[in-house]
Order: sequence, then structure tokens, then C-alpha cells
Amino acid sequence: MTTPTGSLEPDTLIHDRYRVTQQIGRGGMGAVYEAVDTRLGNTVALKQTLVRGEQLDDAFAREARLLSSLRHAALPVVSDYFAHGDSHFLVMQFIPGTDFGALMAQRSAPFSFGEVLAWADILLDALDYLHTQIPPIVHRDIKPQNLKLTPRGEIVLLDFGLAKGGVTSTGATQAGAASLYGYTPQYAPIEQIQASGTDPRSDLYSLAATLYALLSNQPPANALDRASAALQGRPDPLTPLDQINPQVPAAAARLIASCMALNASERPPSAAAARAELAAAVRTGSAGASTAGMNTVVQHAPTQQASPRPAAPPPFVPGPPPQPPQITRPSPLVPLLIIGVALLLVVVIGGALFVVANAFTARRGPNDTPPQPPGATTIVEINPTIVPTPPALTPMVEFDTTAIALTAVAAQTAAGGDFPNIDATVSAVQTQVAESVGQIPGQQKPSGDSFGTTLLEFGADGTGDGFLSDARSIAVGPDGAIYVADYSTGRVQRFSAEGKFERSWKLEDDRPILAMAADRDGLVYVSQNALVSVFEGATGKPVRTIAKGEGFEDLIVLGDGSLLGIPWASGDIVRLDSKGRDLEKIKDILEEADSHGSPSALAADGLGTIYVLDADAQEVYIFSSEGKFRDKFSAPGAWAFSKLAVDGQGKIYVTGFPGGVSVFSPDGQPFGTISVSGVARDLTFDKENNLYVSTAQPRILKIGIAPPQ
Repeated sequence: MTTPTGSLEPDTLIHDRYRVTQQIGRGGMGAVYEAVDTRLGNTVALKQTLVRGEQLDDAFAREARLLSSLRHAALPVVSDYFAHGDSHFLVMQFIPGTDFGALMAQRSAPFSFGEVLAWADILLDALDYLHTQIPPIVHRDIKPQNLKLTPRGEIVLLDFGLAKGGVTSTGATQAGAASLYGYTPQYAPIEQIQASGTDPRSDLYSLAATLYALLSNQPPANALDRASAALQGRPDPLTPLDQINPQVPAAAARLIASCMALNASERPPSAAAARAELAAAVRTGSAGASTAGMNTVVQHAPTQQASPRPAAPPPFVPGPPPQPPQITRPSPLVPLLIIGVALLLVVVIGGALFVVANAFTARRGPNDTPPQPPGATTIVEINPTIVPTPPALTPMVEFDTTAIALTAVAAQTAAGGDFPNIDATVSAVQTQVAESVGQIPGQQKPSGDSFGTTLLEFGADGTGDGFLSDARSIAVGPDGAIYVADYSTGRVQRFSAEGKFERSWKLEDDRPILAMAADRDGLVYVSQNALVSVFEGATGKPVRTIAKGEGFEDLIVLGDGSLLGIPWASGDIVRLDSKGRDLEKIKDILEEADSHGSPSALAADGLGTIYVLDADAQEVYIFSSEGKFRDKFSAPGAWAFSKLAVDGQGKIYVTGFPGGVSVFSPDGQPFGTISVSGVARDLTFDKENNLYVSTAQPRILKIGIAPPQ
């Protein structure tokens, strides 16, 4: 038996074999349950993913087969998989205990070096096992929340939802058709954040960042902030670990810093090499002293008290990196960082990532991982791609995952672990960083003069009422009320026309909010994966739910009150009435324009003309209300998460970077730009032709449109 959100209730018997005991974790796209295998009588973990589809079914089966072949003391065993209703299920060994994220939250001091040393040795051995599979398997989401300490003191690496690896039925390596990108900011290497290709050295970064957290009881500075500091000539914000915790030998601290090098080519070449270096670092210790006594066994009780952390040093005090000296131009790392951070300027959290094609090909070093082709959003990469590996390794492929997450950080914890909060996001690097390093290669700046007057600006980062937490979608009601939706928390807030908080409500379903629109009757439509929820804007009272397949990537309200949407992972455009009944379907709309791209954003003018953005191609296509192709024009500032709007005079507005919002005349000619501080996420117009923009800062802007003189 399931709940309205697709969760299984206790005592549910599924697959005629597994009886659910309790839910032990939940995320945006699935859940984990403790269950009893009624055939064998043992306790198992059921990992549920709430998405189906032919490609995803195949991907799920490949993941299950791959994971079932793994055997290592630090890895859970997969014993079965099946599909049931709208969900996939992976049956895994149930791992009792507590994850390290929870253990860290309970502590006021770091774990002892002896404990962490023993865990590090086991985990490096596990990574060596994974990375030497044929083809190699890269975990890509190592972090404290994905490590569990059992009551016997054993450490286990969980959640292969973002793993890469796998083979076809013929034995050839091949990327999947529905690969996902996700990560946790503090523990992800820069190549994963920029989606330019991960390899086994990426796992070394994540493991080192995790060890850093365990030995300091605080997360390390993330790669995005460190890259920004390097480009601006500032000290690396990653404080040397032995300065935070004197218990850590200097040699071990240097090794952890080496594994966290921004340039993958400067990290140890393999997990085996890092393991050997760790053993050598322990033998020599700090200042050459013997540290044999530090190699203690793992404690069986997770409540062991370690030596208290020094009270003096604040976290991330700027200072010189442990090795090598401060990165400055013309370091060989700079070309990588210029491309990496430039790409990061368009990263929004929540979440799946756009890559500028071949931007770094001419500059990368001999050991750098070449970029993958464009076409991947933060959510799903549709086109199969071969993922290169270092020369010494067997060619590796990107593995199809089932941890379907609509934000790059909604990584689920398998085998009994808890789900981290989806709202862990990467903040975009501010505009001035881009200006300091120049333009993203291959991307043009928007043309035209800057115009527009800010009439209203409000918003501050926070989770309470009136604050903004990963705010993205924005809509304006007929009374001027402003609606703002948090991408990952399921919260919608209503502000007055003056920007004063009035009320908020949360959706029952906890999946990310993809789009939002308001109609002339004051109803607010909120699109999530698999459904659209309709509310009275004035009260927040639910009116109805429109269940339509896999939901809509974008959704707008037309002048006649009908809805126009882009179904998820589809090339179609669908028109519905306000009750959700189908009125019209324009199948593969871009094929009408002889394009093989996919629509990513929608807009329409008062005459019913439809504007469709293909962000990958950086093109805007213009269609009649019946879907007949009329024209197209280039939008060079567009990227994977650009949104589209049309004002009362027929001008087209496209969010992008740099320059904020690009404006085009009705015939597609560049008209001007509207500058905003930070990255523009969504935009809409009110009936007075005022533009509203949500930004990553987070801020909400109301802009009066005045054309350049």
C-alpha cells in the first residue's frame, strides 16, 4: 500500500517477498526502507526510485547487475532488483549503524587521527577495488553521509546512485542514455562541478575532503570557492588540516591536501598510490617523529571522545596552501581554472550541468580529462558519451543511475542511510569573478545597451518565512502579488506587490519545483516531476492536482487561461485547459524547424505566438499558435537553465550569463541587456509590463522596462 507521494506503508508486502518494516530515509525522488525478506527471513534495505520509463528501466537493470557483482568488506551486497508500479526497487544488504554526517553533528570535536587512519586505509582499499574493475567504477558521491559506522566499528561505503561504470551485452563500454549528474558541493572536485568528466582521481578528492571533515569536524572549503580564490590571486581558503587539528601529522595533512588538488593531474594517480603514500606519511609522521602508536584499531563505540579541537583557529582562515606554493598566473592550473570557474558561473543548485563544448580542448594538460559533449543539464544527460580515463586505466564509461535527482545534490543514501537535504546547493560565482578572467571561450556577450530601472528589490537567504532558500520560480498574480517557489524545499511564498511577506505553504510532494505560473483568476500552478498542483494564490488553499506523465520542465499560462507546457524529457509542446484536460499536442515541435534539438523553455505573446528556446543550440524558435514554424534567431548568452519571457511590445527576454538578461526585438535582433547582480534564474511580466526576475543571490527584482535612448 502506498501513500499519495508514492511511499510504502509499514507491513506492505511487495514483489510477493519483501515486507516493509519502516521507512528509514527519503529524498526528492525516492526512499529507503527497512524490510524483511519473507523467503529467507533476513532484514534487507529496499531502495525505491519513483521514476519509470523504458530508458530508465534499462539503466536501473544495468546498475543492479553491476552492483550485484561487487564484493568487498566496505561495500554493501546487492541481492535483487525489480520494478513495481511506478517505482524501481533495489534490494540491498541492510547495514545497521549511523552515518558519519549524523555522527559529526553529535560531536564537538574531531575524530581521533588513529580512528580516521584505519578508516582511510579501508576506504582506499575499497576504491582501489572499484577503480580496478573492468571497466573501472567511480563512486562520485563520497561524503560523510554516505559512510556508515556499524555497531561493530566497521565502516561501509553506501549509495552508488551516481556511480560510473558498466558494460554492454556485447562487452563494449558504452555510456547510458539517461545519465545523471549530481554532487555535494563541499566534497566534489571541480571537474565534477563543471561536468567536464570525472575519473578515479575524482573519488580521491571526495574521500580526502571527507577525511578532512572527520579530522576537523567541519566541511572543507569547496572547490568552487577555492578556484575563485586562485583566479583572483587570493590565498587558498582550504586551511591546512594540521593547523586546525595538531593531532594530524604534517605529512598526512600534505597528502590530504594533495588529494584535494584542484587540478586532477596533481593528485595521486590512483587509490593504491594514495594508500601507499598514507602509510609512508604515518611512518615518518610530523617532523620525522615516529607515529607507530597512532595506528590504532577502529573503536567499536561511535561515541568515543577524541582529543578536543583547538578553540583558537576559526574555519577556513586564509593562508598559504600546504603544497605547492600559492597558485598564481602563469601556473599550468590557471587554464583549467579559467574554464572551470567560467563554467561554474552558470552553475545553480539545486542541481544537473551545462558544459561549454570543447572550451578547454586546446589548453588542457596531458593528464587532464577532456570535456564531455554539451547536452547535459543538471538533471539528465540524454546523449550517450564515452567518458575518457587516465592513460594507465581501462577506458571507463558513464554508468546509468537510478538515483533520479532533479538537483545536482539530491544524492540518495542507499542501504539504510538517511537522505541529505536536497537544498544543499552551490552558490554561483559572482559576476565580478567572470570579469576578472574574461569571457567564457566560445560564448558571446549579449549585444546592445543596458536598460531598465529597478523599482523593487527584496529577499535574503534563509529558511524562515519571508526568507529565500534556493528560490527559482517566480510568478505574478492579477493583483500584483509576487509568488516565489523554492526549488528543493517544496515551499511557495506569497509577497505583496510591495515585497512584504504575506503567507507561505508547502507542497505535500517533496520533489523539486520546476516551474510556476499564475492565471488571471488568481490561481497558482506549481509544476513538479509527475504532477502540477493548483492553489488559490490569496490563501494557499489547494484546488486540484493535475497528474500528467512525468510533469513539465516549463509551464506558462496563455491569455485565454489555458496552459502550455514542455513535458519532461520530451520534444513535445502540450496545451491543457485550466482543469488539466488535453486540448492540443504539438509533437516534436522543433522538427518543424528542421532542428534535432529539444525545447527547454517557453513563452507566448498576447497574439498566441509561441517562442521556444533550445538552450543547447542557443537558438529561439518562433511558431504560430498552431505550431507552424515562422523564424528563429540566435541567443548567444543562453545556457542550460535559461528562461524565456515576452513583454507587451513583443520583445523577447532570455536569462543567461554574462550580462543578466538579453533582450531581442520581435524580429530577433539584439535590442539590449538588463543587468542584474548574480545569475538570473527565472523571469516573468505583470500586466503593467514590469519585469520580475529571481536571482541566485537570492534576490527578487521588479524592473521597469524603458528602452535605451
